[in-house]
Amino acid sequence: MKSPSGTLNFQEAAKTLRSQGIATGPCLLFRQLRRRKILMADNLPYQQYINCGWFRVKRGTYEHPRDGRLQYTRTFITETGIRAIERLLQDNKKPWKINAVINLPNCILGF
Repeated sequence: MKSPSGTLNFQEAAKTLRSQGIATGPCLLFRQLRRRKILMADNLPYQQYINCGWFRVKRGTYEHPRDGRLQYTRTFITETGIRAIERLLQDNKKPWKINAVINLPNCILGF
């Protein structure tokens, strides 16, 4: 399904947020928004966030070989929504520089 104009799917939104320094991916983004009660368990946004202009939900159908024609819904994030989500997830912002200490065992080569 093609994204409606002016919206991003969750993969694109996660890439955008990652470029802003927020450590997230599509699955983690879904989980973070469910925990904040922005998305329901089925990853559809609550109506108040649709009314605020954060999300658009598109409905489609597909042909199942056994069950016939079935409906599905897909959530897309608007530009307003991506800015709001970025503000919410600022606490997940990570610096790109990683300061890791690696403790390697002392190795004595027996030559």
